[in-house]
Amino acid sequence: MQTADGPKRRYVSGKTKKETRDALTEARADAARGIVFDAGRLTLGEYLDHWLTDYLEPLVNQGKMEHSTYIRDAGIVRNHIKPHLGRKKLKDLNRAEVRRLYNQKAKELSPRSVDYVHATLQKALKQAFRDDLVPRNMAEGERPRSSRRKKEAKALSPTQVRALLSAASGTRNESLYITAVHTGLR
Repeated sequence: MQTADGPKRRYVSGKTKKETRDALTEARADAARGIVFDAGRLTLGEYLDHWLTDYLEPLVNQGKMEHSTYIRDAGIVRNHIKPHLGRKKLKDLNRAEVRRLYNQKAKELSPRSVDYVHATLQKALKQAFRDDLVPRNMAEGERPRSSRRKKEAKALSPTQVRALLSAASGTRNESLYITAVHTGLR
């Protein structure tokens, strides 16, 4: 990273000389590849606030994102992600914490809402990765359990269909039931 006085100095440390040398080698290799992780003391909550104002708001202003999508993402950040992970340092976030967030939200929210939490966190961390603030997107590859629990609708058996249609015979909604059975409506 460049400052007005030249390159910004980075410090590495370790418990032993070997750990320190390894950390220095890794930092130099990252710098040679153009990767500088400068999340420092930035918390996830602070980053999400910046992400909303610096990245999403311009997309809305340019007409590249619907305002309602921005409102939904801001609400998810404010109500669901920041209360659980907002104080966590961005650079220290790990997959286990992301998984715990999804598991906790699965107890409180509908499966679709948990999927929205996942999508919002994944988008934000994808941008943090692009900005070289984190080494990888911790939400990528993680799927909330709620999205896997979808129950498949079961069709009525032929016996059940006959019983339904005979019970509905002569009623006001008979044609509705016939249409539903023959077209697969639920």
